[in-house]
This record gives sequence, structure tokens and C-alpha cells, in this order.
Amino acid sequence: MIDIHCHLLPGIDDGPATNEESLAMAETAIADGITHVVCTPHASSGYFFDYQSVRRAIAALQREVGDRLVLASGCDFHLMPENLVQLHKDPAPFCINQRDYLLVEFSNYSIPPSADQALHELQLAGLHPIITHPERNALIHEKPERLKEWVRRGCYAR
Repeated sequence: MIDIHCHLLPGIDDGPATNEESLAMAETAIADGITHVVCTPHASSGYFFDYQSVRRAIAALQREVGDRLVLASGCDFHLMPENLVQLHKDPAPFCINQRDYLLVEFSNYSIPPSADQALHELQLAGLHPIITHPERNALIHEKPERLKEWVRRGCYAR
């Protein structure tokens, strides 16, 4: 089983605070039959995404769990101007396993007015947006057809 969205890395975002907590989470995943985890810290106004720090944290945790759990990187990407500028320069660090799938997270209370266009531009750039936690967003609750339209246009939802 593969978990494509997990805040597993210690001290990077709102996931575990310590290495011990991170390792305990990894051990729980292993016990639950998960074989692969994509570590996806936030890239948002509240959490700066530093790809090199993420890679170092993944390497350290990978040494602890050995081959019992395969770790990859990605992020929980917020559609904000600063992130979009960095994404256009080099999308790989933000994408799952540095390929072309990108987890996109909206605020629980809003969706940027430019979201439709931004998602379309991501697709034109060859990326596959995966909308994370649509169930948390009040606007999607009010108008679920918006999410349905994004999926119809080729986005995914998790």
C-alpha cells in the first residue's frame, strides 16, 4: 500500500515535532501494511518549503527504517504567487518523487479567484494536480460541482 500524502518528517511543518514521533509514525505505517510513503510537508505562507532540508530529513528517516518502508518526497503545495514563481522555475522539487504529480492544497475557507486558471496552467506545463483535502474546504462543500469540474478537466482529488 502506498501513502501519497503524509506529514511524516520531524520539525518541518505541522507533522511530528521530534525524530522519535516521526519514527513512531513510520513504524505505525509499516505495521498497517504501508510499503511506500510520500513525505509531503506544506509549501505555504506558514511553512517555507526547503527541498534540501526535506531530502536530508527523508534520508535520515530512511536510515532508521531501512528497507521496511520506502520514502519519497513531494509537498502539499499552496497556490500562492511565491510558490507559483518557484514552481515555474523548477517544478521537480515540489512534485511527487520529482515527477509530474503535484499535491495542491487550498485553505479550508477559501479558494483563490485564480484557481481555475492556475490549475489549467499547471496542466499545460505537463503537471497533474491532485487536490488534497477537498472535504475540508467550505467553498467546495457549498459548490461541489467546482471540484467535479476540476476532475472532469483532468485533475485528481485525494
